[in-house]
Amino acid sequence: MRNMTGRPVSEEDFFNREAELADLWRKLETDHILLLAPRRVGKTSLMYKLMAEAPNRAETYAIYLSVPDIDTELEFVERLYRAVLESPQASSRLSRVWDTLKSSSIGKFFNRIESVNLAELFEIGWREAKPEDWETLGRELIRALRKLEGRWLILVDELPVFVLNLIKQDPTAARARTFLYWLRQMRQMPPPEGERLRFLLAGSIGLDTVASRYRMGDTINDLTIKTLGTFSPATADQFLATLGEDYGLDLTPEVRQRICERAEWLIPYYLQLFFSGLLEICSDERAVPSVEMVDEVFEVLLSHGRRSYFDYWHQRLTEELGSPQDEWASALLNACSRDAKGVTRQTFAATLSRHVSDTNQRDETLNWLIDVLIGDGYLVETEGRYRFRSSLLREFWHRRFAQ
Repeated sequence: MRNMTGRPVSEEDFFNREAELADLWRKLETDHILLLAPRRVGKTSLMYKLMAEAPNRAETYAIYLSVPDIDTELEFVERLYRAVLESPQASSRLSRVWDTLKSSSIGKFFNRIESVNLAELFEIGWREAKPEDWETLGRELIRALRKLEGRWLILVDELPVFVLNLIKQDPTAARARTFLYWLRQMRQMPPPEGERLRFLLAGSIGLDTVASRYRMGDTINDLTIKTLGTFSPATADQFLATLGEDYGLDLTPEVRQRICERAEWLIPYYLQLFFSGLLEICSDERAVPSVEMVDEVFEVLLSHGRRSYFDYWHQRLTEELGSPQDEWASALLNACSRDAKGVTRQTFAATLSRHVSDTNQRDETLNWLIDVLIGDGYLVETEGRYRFRSSLLREFWHRRFAQ
């Protein structure tokens, strides 16, 4: 297993999560899934693992697409087409049934060319696509996939970011609602064809909170919600021990325990950051890892040169919430960062009162902001108090924004 602190992991770098994988496969037998997980918890790596495992299941094939960087519905459908064409299983089967598709909207759309393969046909035909074609072209592709042999799993990553991009262009959210309702229709089909296709939608921003804010809950109420949490203390310890063994670094039980204490939020990303810091120190000094070194790494991770590890937590508030709600959320986090034990709801209400004077509006806004901050991984509620999930993030936030 390699020490990786950036991109998603796969193959031998993927650690544990057997219970989560088994549960997802079990649910996918009957349901479409909304996978909720804050940033850096490992949802994309989990989706990669589902793709890797699909061929080992009877007649099951997976298609993956990530959509945070697109702004139109036609781009979404185009990315879906490309994901299908890049799948050897899907493209080969579509080629075999191409004659039956020529009478559909897909066939009419691509009817100019006969002597090229599907990928080339797509590149030529897509140049003629109009923005309003997206619903029809997307629907016909989904129908085509449903007709193919086997079972198909479509994994869509960072869908909430795309939905927010649509809302930025149309603040009434009518455009986003139309898209989400169309996607819901694509999931709804009676047996037997309806049993051949499953969707798993995911994002580091909760689609449920976005839908709730814009009163679009009916567009996703058919999805089964699954959450991806942290490692257990025992799994985190085993994860660190495995990393140490693979790198020849002697991580004693005391050192591993201290890493878990300082990381607090036991997700692979933060554990990897601590291990990377220890590896760097020990490589430079040829020393044996110690509890004191773990504390040194904690400070290094919070240094100016490592700000990129945490700055996105502040940036994403603006991306997700917009003004002035991002400022209100920041004010709540500032208040919370001053005490490791967190703060009460009354403290939050007093903080928000400086920005929202109307009592009813303040209560409604506070409920929504708390849901967002918990769902997106900033905060956790414990015994009536709200505190940061991660001591690293809390200390970063306090030093960077609250002082």
